[in-house]
Amino acid sequence: MEVREAQETIAVVIGTRPEGIKLCPLVLKMRACGLKFSILCSGQHREMLSEVFSAFSVEPDVLLPQMHFGEDLPALLSHLIASLEEKIKRLAPSAVVVQGDTATAYAAALVAFLSHIPIVHVEAGLRSGDPFSPFPEESFRRSIATMATLHIAPTPQAMQHLWSEGVPKERVFLLGNTIEDAVRYLLPKRPPRSKTMLLTLHRREHSEEKMQGIFSAVTELMRRFPSYSLVYPVHPSPRVRSVAEQAFRNTPGVRLVPPLGPKEFYPLLAAAPLVLTDSGGIQEEAALLGVKTLVLRETTEREYELRNGDIRLAGTDPSRIVAMAETLLLRSEKQKKESRKGSPCERICNVLLALKECGFDMPRPYRGS
Repeated sequence: MEVREAQETIAVVIGTRPEGIKLCPLVLKMRACGLKFSILCSGQHREMLSEVFSAFSVEPDVLLPQMHFGEDLPALLSHLIASLEEKIKRLAPSAVVVQGDTATAYAAALVAFLSHIPIVHVEAGLRSGDPFSPFPEESFRRSIATMATLHIAPTPQAMQHLWSEGVPKERVFLLGNTIEDAVRYLLPKRPPRSKTMLLTLHRREHSEEKMQGIFSAVTELMRRFPSYSLVYPVHPSPRVRSVAEQAFRNTPGVRLVPPLGPKEFYPLLAAAPLVLTDSGGIQEEAALLGVKTLVLRETTEREYELRNGDIRLAGTDPSRIVAMAETLLLRSEKQKKESRKGSPCERICNVLLALKECGFDMPRPYRGS
């Protein structure tokens, strides 16, 4: 596809499904605001991303070759840096927008930084405090913070983290989370509560033993609550799939399905009586929708969501997972109303327009403590 005019073009780099879900509504708002942009798709989650782009009626302008590096992070990063460097140099954007803490976001930020191109980091400032949980995301997002020009913080806690690390206050903007815009777009009408629970599990730091323990907890939960069913969209990783298929081979009520597109996933999430997940993004979405959720991790960078009594950090101990899930399922099914005030994407576009007005001429991004 032909790339848009390079002059004052903003490169929006997308590599994974979560990045696509959170950046596509921003792209739509940028288009409505008259901002020139080009979408660079790294190919990190090619198949899952195609459904996201389709759901938002968005098409990438630059599509890198699909990758198959499995668990090999050095090979993945090497490929991403080389490929993105070529495309970004050719496009010569005035700024680069990256989202979150993926390998794609880190590689794009590094290329932009080394090319003296301003970096806008969306969803900046999330911290777990443990470099190995989530791994390698915690290190990626901390590294991006040292290179970014503008930091779009989703929560007050994220903003405070950036300030405490020495990021100048005038570079940090508390604008909310673009997942709010995504949910509004993809789920205009809230479905009624169902009896179908939802499980997602994909974190790199989960060993096979930990996954087996979590799956045994789910099996016990299904035994205690036979009137409920559970859907598990299995991550495409062969390691995750093989353990899941073995664990749930004889478990009634559990249905393993391929990864779901946004139009199928969000109604399922919104209607679920309980979600069990190790995903950071789903923590945000569940909190927004008022869905009871157990976080299957020992730490989380979404501490803001934990203030909601329906989002709880369960860890990976099977007995603890069962006990906490049972408590949430037995609680009242009173449904919270979703907040519809404001638009994070609109606020981010206002910042980008201001950046454009100053000619994308920004001083050094990071002062340090």
